[in-house]
Amino acid sequence: MPVKKLFYSAILLIFWAASARQSAGPDDTRPGPVPDEDPYVSVESYPDASPPEVVQTWFAMDPGSEQFLRYCAILENKDRDHVIQDLSMAVTAFDQQGNRTGSTSSHISLLYPSSQQPLAGYLMLDLPAEVDRIEVTFDQPGKAVPLKEAPGGSQANPLVASSAHFATINNAPVVIAEVKNTLDQVARYINVTAVAYDESGSLIDAGPAYIDFIHPGKQLGVQVDLKTGQIPARVELFPLAPAPYDWINPSQEEVIVGNALARLASEEMVKLIFIIENHSGRAIASPRYIATIYDAAGIPVAATTYGETNPVFQGGQTVEVVHIAIKPHEQVSRADIQLNPEHEDTYL
Repeated sequence: MPVKKLFYSAILLIFWAASARQSAGPDDTRPGPVPDEDPYVSVESYPDASPPEVVQTWFAMDPGSEQFLRYCAILENKDRDHVIQDLSMAVTAFDQQGNRTGSTSSHISLLYPSSQQPLAGYLMLDLPAEVDRIEVTFDQPGKAVPLKEAPGGSQANPLVASSAHFATINNAPVVIAEVKNTLDQVARYINVTAVAYDESGSLIDAGPAYIDFIHPGKQLGVQVDLKTGQIPARVELFPLAPAPYDWINPSQEEVIVGNALARLASEEMVKLIFIIENHSGRAIASPRYIATIYDAAGIPVAATTYGETNPVFQGGQTVEVVHIAIKPHEQVSRADIQLNPEHEDTYL
């Protein structure tokens, strides 16, 4: 009986506490919800955008796979005055008989006026099949946002790619380039597409990659894997600008990179040594970083777009040693390491 009485008393106490919380009036001093520091910027008030034009499509089976299809679609926003924001795209594959063999979807954050944007990805076929064509459709048209409301408020994408070139690293084809953030905010969650052309200007390969962040006014390297068996006549890299809600104001850097040294470990490998210093008031579990290797002319020759360090305790340091593959006999001059500014979710 004492156990039963204790059990019922606990139940009554729970109900009483719940009733007290529900009946709290204007004098309730309980803390309210914490304001969202990264609010979603709604664009529902803007009209639907005219869908972009599909300028060109390309696809190829992934080498060594019977069910993974690699694709690229080049989209063009014909509107001269509006950015297309939050566009949903579907890519569907068909065989020669017109049967659907697989489909995938993708989200496009921003398409700037009078600009073309390639978007590459992977599509898993329902069953192994010979694909005859792919079709691009738009599930949601996106919103026609006035240019002044877009990041940067100008005609051009605020993320600018440069120095794109083709290389063979570890016997695999890659495109290496640099992307600069021209704004005074941190850009987050950036998708990029590298495209390769033959001498006639036709697409022969394309590949996607992801950049976690780019600091205001800074640039960093990105390396994109390709699968082509031929040397392209030309390559380009296209960053996709994130939507307005994925740009944040910079904060004081409390975790910084100290000394960094890059030297050849072999003719195809760079040994990168750098120090992470924690000046924050808490220990950080695994700061994320992006490392770019440059030659003497300032051209990026290799990059790792996602890395994590060892834990860094309050007021402490950690020394990181990373090996990065490069093209044989590449001349290495320096390394640049940048840390992700968001550490809130990685505190120990």
